[in-house]
Amino acid sequence: MQQWLAGGAGQQTSPEAVIAVAAVLIALVGGAFALQLLVASRRRQREAPGRTAAAAAPVTADWPVQIRREGPMTVRGPGLDAGRVALRGEFIEVAHTATLRRALHGREYYFPARQAWLLIEPGALGRQWLVITGTSSGEPATVALSPAGGRTGLEQLWNALVAAGARPEQRQPDLPVA
Repeated sequence: MQQWLAGGAGQQTSPEAVIAVAAVLIALVGGAFALQLLVASRRRQREAPGRTAAAAAPVTADWPVQIRREGPMTVRGPGLDAGRVALRGEFIEVAHTATLRRALHGREYYFPARQAWLLIEPGALGRQWLVITGTSSGEPATVALSPAGGRTGLEQLWNALVAAGARPEQRQPDLPVA
């Protein structure tokens, strides 16, 4: 590394050069972190109306889930983000359970239940995903959930969301619709 920094073989790198390179790297990482906090802050400001409206209603049902964010620029991963889905009055609330993760990535969704569409989608290793599409805080949003409890948990979540007013995109032949 010292030869690369010095520009050739046999030359020593000054401590000042190493400190300068370290300072630049720290500044880049700090800048990236600050940018991520700024973006998350703006996202949380956009989500504030939905969060305020949903917070006014009591939680009537709550499920632990794995969350997979959906979108045109999103690479589908295994969906290992722990979260929860709650019915709050006429809203479906989807949020990460880890406060730091929620603050950094800002992924909280507040779907008006009557404006949400549901679809079951197969995933890797037999996992099934409940995909919710709609508007969250006035912007189009799509998020996929895999509830704890396997198929039984999926059926319970599906039936509760449909009973709250969410609409199936297509009839799921293997799931009862409430």
